[in-house]
Amino acid sequence: MTNGEGTSVPGIPGARPPAKARRLAALVLCLAALACGPRPLAPVEFRGEVERAIAAAHPKLSLEAPSDLQLRVLDAAGKTKMTLFLDNAYEEYLRSPEGLQEVVTRYVASLLEASELRAVERAQIVPVIKDNAWIAESIAAVKERGGEGPAAYVTESYNAQLTILYAEDRPNQIRYLIPQNLEELGLTAAELRPLAVENLRRLLPEIELHRSSSVTRITAGGSYEASLLLLDEVWNGKIVPVEGEPVVAIPTRDLLLLTGTETPGGLAQLREIASKSMAGSSYRLTDTLFVRRDGRFVELIAGGEP
Repeated sequence: MTNGEGTSVPGIPGARPPAKARRLAALVLCLAALACGPRPLAPVEFRGEVERAIAAAHPKLSLEAPSDLQLRVLDAAGKTKMTLFLDNAYEEYLRSPEGLQEVVTRYVASLLEASELRAVERAQIVPVIKDNAWIAESIAAVKERGGEGPAAYVTESYNAQLTILYAEDRPNQIRYLIPQNLEELGLTAAELRPLAVENLRRLLPEIELHRSSSVTRITAGGSYEASLLLLDEVWNGKIVPVEGEPVVAIPTRDLLLLTGTETPGGLAQLREIASKSMAGSSYRLTDTLFVRRDGRFVELIAGGEP
């Protein structure tokens, strides 16, 4: 109950708390606000930060916002030139709100690079391995937002669980190829994988091995570790010798783990690390184990048979 002037004191209609109590309450609220820090930006506010950064860096681009985390880049005729989905950038910001400007700046740099709409460079085409669940989830998410996404990309099945996407490696982004890109380059499907694999060999930094008693972690820059499955020379036993057949896990985009079918405790440790790695990553792929047989990796199922 109030008397129109302030908050009432329970049991005493129309009375206000003493001034000292009011000051104490205000102090408690102030301290609580300071402890919590500023609230994170809402999706529409984050989109506004991106819009302002784009306008400052590239004022000639025309934008429209069909939803809170979506922007369309328009051409001079008002037609959509590209659609930008800000979901991943927003999620990255929420993980570290203090890094807002860094996230926005990097995202805008990537956008401006894509907005050039320059031709794809053959020498920068690389293979990117994703699991089929990632493909399905991405297609569903993009369709909900009115786009085409991975369904329109150039893909090739690798095995029953993994798919190869082909992309152009750019300084600030990975640009997935669409069939029109292959037509412009005069590339056939048969020529694509050999070209992309050879480019991958050239573009990758030096492969590093981090060994333990039963599992080896293989790193190569942090973006294309899963794509190393396509490099035969990595698995011929000279670079990474193992006991028995090579078995790998690719739980995340930047994590490639290796053991052997005859390595004591190797398979159990590999499964454990893969499961834990997926649980704590935003770039998870699959916790399935793959064994190399007849020149390619296939799923390792219970009992050791693919």
